[in-house]
Parts: sequence; C-alpha cells; structure tokens
Amino acid sequence: MKQIEVRVWIDRPADEVYAYVVDLDRWPEWRSDVVGGELLTEGPMRVGTQARGIGKILGRPFTIDVEVTALEPAVRFGYRPIKGPLKTNNLYTFETQAGGTLVVLTDDMVDTAVQAIIAAARTDKIGDGKIFVTPVEQAIRIRTGETGDDAV
Repeated sequence: MKQIEVRVWIDRPADEVYAYVVDLDRWPEWRSDVVGGELLTEGPMRVGTQARGIGKILGRPFTIDVEVTALEPAVRFGYRPIKGPLKTNNLYTFETQAGGTLVVLTDDMVDTAVQAIIAAARTDKIGDGKIFVTPVEQAIRIRTGETGDDAV
C-alpha cells in the first residue's frame, strides 16, 4: 500500500492543535494549497459532514468536496473525497508528546489506484477481472533501475 506520511511536532496542547486543524476557516493559514472552504452539511461537524475546499495546485484552481470519516477530539480527524480532482483519503492523528503535540498526516493512495483501474477496465460484463490489494515488498523501475519509493 502506497501511503504518504508527514509528521510535525507543535508546541501546543493536542486539544488546541486539533481545534485549529478541524476549523475550515483557518485552513488557508496553514495549507498552501487551500484558499477557502465551507461546510455543505448543516449543524456541527461530525462523521458524515460534507465540506467543499477551494484551492490551487501549480497555480490552477480546483474545488473538492469531501466527507468527514473520523472526528475524535484531540485524537484524529479524517476525510475522503466525494467529488473533485483529488482522490486520496487523509487522516490526521494527534498525540501528546514532549509537552506538545505530534501531528501525523497519512494520505492513503490505494483508493485512487483502485478507482482508476475500475474506471479503465469496467465493462459490466463477466471477465472484467478482480483487483487484489496486497503489500508490495519491493518496486523496481525497469528503465532506470531505481528501487523502492524512487521507483514509484
């Protein structure tokens, strides 16, 4: 499974860091790819809440609608795309560590790959095939000989 992981330690308590991260109005302050956002679902944020993010990647604007998949105060916050160009699932975890908070963002790319294969291969006929998601022990780019993450 290909997964991107980013870790950052912040000199603030977990409940403060969590509150800052889940506040969509503050995302442009700490996410360079986000210029705005809004809740699409009425009421307080909860699992199942939908939101719209407005951003720029390489100077090009995009809009993405997401659904909250994890919401546990000061512990974790996750969401998955439901509409838009980005297809990765994000999960932020918050761990009290050394008087501050360790924030870990994991960005799961498996769903993106699976959906791309389904979109390209599906005919709705017997014989479309099956997809097996398993751990990969090693990756090798034949053309260059690169191995591991460099080959992906």
